[in-house]
Amino acid sequence: MSARKLVFLITEDWFFCSHFLVRAKAAQADGYEVVVVTREDKAAEKIRKENISVIPLSLGRSSINPIAMLSEILKLAAIYRREKPDIVHHIAMKPIIVGGAASYLAGVKRIVNAPVGMGFVFSSSSWKASLLRPVFKTLLTKIFHQKNSVTVLENKDDLQELAARKLAPEISMVLIEGAGVDTQIFSVGEKHSTQPVIMLASRMLYEKGIERFVDAAKRIKAKGMNARFVLVGAPDAGNPTSIPESQLTTWGQAGFIEWWGHSDEMAKILASADVFCLPSHYREGLPKVLLEAAACGCAIVTTDAPGCREIVIDGKTGFLVPLNDQERLVEALETLILDPSLRLSLGEAARKRVEEKFTDQVVVEKTLNVYRRLTASTSN
Repeated sequence: MSARKLVFLITEDWFFCSHFLVRAKAAQADGYEVVVVTREDKAAEKIRKENISVIPLSLGRSSINPIAMLSEILKLAAIYRREKPDIVHHIAMKPIIVGGAASYLAGVKRIVNAPVGMGFVFSSSSWKASLLRPVFKTLLTKIFHQKNSVTVLENKDDLQELAARKLAPEISMVLIEGAGVDTQIFSVGEKHSTQPVIMLASRMLYEKGIERFVDAAKRIKAKGMNARFVLVGAPDAGNPTSIPESQLTTWGQAGFIEWWGHSDEMAKILASADVFCLPSHYREGLPKVLLEAAACGCAIVTTDAPGCREIVIDGKTGFLVPLNDQERLVEALETLILDPSLRLSLGEAARKRVEEKFTDQVVVEKTLNVYRRLTASTSN
């Protein structure tokens, strides 16, 4: 008997590695042959080393050209007909829409849709997002109501919104909180008692609150407070809110922040931080970097917004600040800079919360249960 086949559809190979590779390996151990359809870049080789096939397909993340999307759908449908997957797992909005249409054309029987946050279309106030929103709602309603499909949400806000808007049947929705963290790799490092490191690590997008972080650093340093403010990450050319490298360089040269660029050693980098700050106004799923920072014993300062609020218990593992409230953001950071013992106690509690609720083992088991549920409820 041949192995069951699981096909992931995702726009970027690096995102698959950071958020889904552990689950894919667990699916292999559970008897699946795993295939990834994605834009092939530097991370593809890492995927192949795990005995996972990679099929190149570029999906324009920000493209809404109907002719281009039709071409993507037809190419993907041909891949699905050839691969004959038992389950397809569509990750993020564009793959969900393209994958939903391709699955219909190819006769795929079992579908997992994972929005990983409501994204640009549902969080941005731009004219493009406003134009796309009703179109996406119509398409997603049809896709999420497909027979033998499961919709996986990363936070309770998204689940409740989809239910309230009737975008997906409540019976088909499952809550899996984030991608999980390996707490052996992401561990507590030595903390600084006199000059704390305040860090923001993410893709360099305006929607991640990078400008607010830089402004907070400027205000706090103007008061003579002793702290280092560090940005870690690179611009994302495929995202409409990406920050130009020239702007990041200018901020660094001004002396308010340090920009370290991209790093492949995030466990080591995060372990060197005392406070992790993510003042995001992006419609997050459940930011993995917040979990990783918490696992490294960082006190967390983030936005009281979907996804972010799932991780932080205000006043116990960090501070939640109201969306777009710069004064409260500065106040929270100043409190932590001035109180080393508070930083340590919040960081210890943050680590404990991750160990109890957000390990990769928890996420893996919940994901495998989704696959088992689909295969149990349908027959070949």
